[in-house]
Amino acid sequence: MSAVLRIAEPLAMALRRSRWATSLSLALWLFTSGCGEDDLPVDAGAPDDAEATGDAEASPDAQLTPDAARPDGRPATILADPSLPADTAGIVRVDELEPTRDPDGDGQVRVAGVDFTYEVFRNESYRCGRTGNHKFMTIQRTDALDRATDTWVYLRGGGTGYYVPTGDGPVYVGREALNDEPDVEELAGRVVMMGFDGSGLRDTAIGRRLAEGTRVVAVAYCDHDLYGGTGHPYSDNPVEGATVDGLSAAIAATSYVRAAHPEGRLWLHGSSAGSVGAYHLSRALAARGVEVAGALLDAGTFTSLRDAVMGNGCPPYSSVAESELGLNLQDQVEHILRKVLGDVSPEYLAAYEAELLEHHLGTEGAAPYFIVQGADDPYCCGGGEFDLLPGASAEGNCRFVNSVFDPGLARGTESAASSRVVVVPGAGHVVSGLEEGTFQDEIEAWIASIRTE
Repeated sequence: MSAVLRIAEPLAMALRRSRWATSLSLALWLFTSGCGEDDLPVDAGAPDDAEATGDAEASPDAQLTPDAARPDGRPATILADPSLPADTAGIVRVDELEPTRDPDGDGQVRVAGVDFTYEVFRNESYRCGRTGNHKFMTIQRTDALDRATDTWVYLRGGGTGYYVPTGDGPVYVGREALNDEPDVEELAGRVVMMGFDGSGLRDTAIGRRLAEGTRVVAVAYCDHDLYGGTGHPYSDNPVEGATVDGLSAAIAATSYVRAAHPEGRLWLHGSSAGSVGAYHLSRALAARGVEVAGALLDAGTFTSLRDAVMGNGCPPYSSVAESELGLNLQDQVEHILRKVLGDVSPEYLAAYEAELLEHHLGTEGAAPYFIVQGADDPYCCGGGEFDLLPGASAEGNCRFVNSVFDPGLARGTESAASSRVVVVPGAGHVVSGLEEGTFQDEIEAWIASIRTE
């Protein structure tokens, strides 16, 4: 298997230097977390190249409002609903790897001298945003197939986007191709990219999991929804009857693999947009009584300081969407919230924000989190080209932005004691798979500490 790695250098967006209303901060978290490691915003070209992304603000000690219920009577947010749709009945195994990669057609490939066994599945219960169906695949060392091993679910990045009605028909803001069923090379390529280089296994979280024999699950990202969709309508989509199903499909994929392989611990790992998805999945699985050993969130995390970040001229903001489609920030916020959550009522957004905080870093019963971000990530005003944020110290903007997690780490719960926040000097956007360094040992120590509990 192989993949072409394309890394786009982030461009500083033309941002309005004004204070955004607090009511927009949740949407700004979603937007900000939504940019993928190879799909950073491009402020040029057709609207298909634009990304729209955002962030949340609230006290770390906030509690879920008991009476903040959905109009349909569900719990405060659908993330807390154990009956959230996640259909496994439509899952079928498919064989799609090109003969040049698997010449014997036996579901095995050799990478850097090591034999791996892969399986690819399609969930015919869930259509992608434009063409095809949601997929997932498993990959594991062949010599580990008969061992009881952990399962590591990886959710990729890639931004988020939405359709906008125009006089000439719907136009997509973002990468519209991320609404199509991926071929297996694309699906496997993310794992290969994160775990291998030309000489063998890389010294990364996924590389180390593959080396030890852990089963890695790669979940497709074909509703372009931060893995947040639960069957709500896909607004303005030209495909009749389209729904947004990213979270439902991710739960189904995880449930299917765990039913077949219940042994070992379950881990979640998301990068950029997938980091938000890993949070969504962690919370939704907890509501269903599924224990998550730990969640690695890379470069897409909740912070109440995003208003200051965007006010400092740091990405992201799609000036393309504004200049070509007339969408100001508030318009973009509403479009993306409707796409990801399906509900933009103030009551639901308030309940969703409270849900994030109630089940956030360090709260009782939450999965332990390892939150990592590069100190030079432009999405936290890193890299030296941006002004120092008000209140930031010599440690830099990205450490200051991530200081919002400090109260959670001090809560004294088991989850807090097992959680980490790491800002990596000299690293940019998405570091758990694209950068080697001593922080990988910190991730490994975190995993080892949980495994010994």
